[in-house]
Amino acid sequence: MTKILIVEDDPTQRLVASSVMKSAGYEILEAVDGAAGLDLARLHQPDLVLCDVQMPGMSGFEFLEALRGEADLAQTPVIMVTALGQRAHVRIGMVAGADDYIGKPFSAFELKEAVAAQLSRRKLQQEHLAELEGQVESAQRELADGLEEKMNILAVKYEKQLADEINRRWSQDGNSDEVHEQAVVLKVNLFDFILSQPPGDGMRTRTIRRLHEKCRDALYLFGAKRLVPYGNDLLAVFNVDARTDLQKAKVKAVRAALVLRKTFFEVIGPYRFELVSRGVAMKHASVSIALGSGSLVLSQFTDPLHGDETSVLASGEAVQAVQVLQGWAQNAGWELLCLSGMTEGLGAMASMGRTSVIKPDGAAAPLEVQELLALKA
Repeated sequence: MTKILIVEDDPTQRLVASSVMKSAGYEILEAVDGAAGLDLARLHQPDLVLCDVQMPGMSGFEFLEALRGEADLAQTPVIMVTALGQRAHVRIGMVAGADDYIGKPFSAFELKEAVAAQLSRRKLQQEHLAELEGQVESAQRELADGLEEKMNILAVKYEKQLADEINRRWSQDGNSDEVHEQAVVLKVNLFDFILSQPPGDGMRTRTIRRLHEKCRDALYLFGAKRLVPYGNDLLAVFNVDARTDLQKAKVKAVRAALVLRKTFFEVIGPYRFELVSRGVAMKHASVSIALGSGSLVLSQFTDPLHGDETSVLASGEAVQAVQVLQGWAQNAGWELLCLSGMTEGLGAMASMGRTSVIKPDGAAAPLEVQELLALKA
């Protein structure tokens, strides 16, 4: 039901206006002054306000100004009522934001007509506003659809340009395969033990850096030509070429492996001691090193999109062999091992330990492996 707020200090005038409005089917709210009227308006959100001009405390003009300052009530139609038939009051009321003006005394017909006109006007305004909002939403949707379509077109063009640029750059020099019919490969789980420990206060990171630097130097010192990261492991490649035959490459790899094992424990020892002294429960430090030989392919990828960053992927028989051996050695607790054929040509130079036969998944035949203990002078 349409709600009408009547703000009138005169009880008789308030009763007359209320009776007329009730007879027209409206719900009526009554206030005896401007302050009370403002409170009722905030609480009930009336559809129209009928307000006297001259009231004690807050006048009708002050009430109107306060009402227009409320965001939820600013558009509420207000009809000012006064017994003063002066044009000045009409002008003041209209400037203050009144929608209509009616003088006392008024007839029931006059009051009903004024109220009906303002309510009809407000309904038309609301319908027009709803229509405008619908048009705005429709225009926004069309704009959004148009922008999305244009963005999709631009995205397709950009993706094609990006793909063309990537293909162009990757087709440049810097991506190649280094093929070795024979090479000796060493694989070591250099970082497994230390990475299993908690990060702590930075000591672990410093130890990893020191371990990598010292083991890298040892491998290069004993003839490794290339170091290739392999997950948490490290691959060291010993070339077989015109200057270094297979036997010499094997000797270099064995010597490097023995020095690598020694270096590992020299670096890990102080780190482990420090953690144990702090009360950290630690397992025994261990390292597994596997040696193998066979074909090898080193695929190099240079990424010009990221500062010419280079990555190397190792594959081939030698890599497959050390992968199987190093995994088996880690589970069996062997520190340094190789296939039995690896020691051919070393003769009495190699001091060997245990032997075993393993059957890797997918292998055609069992493999005989040997434990390397030392290399004699």
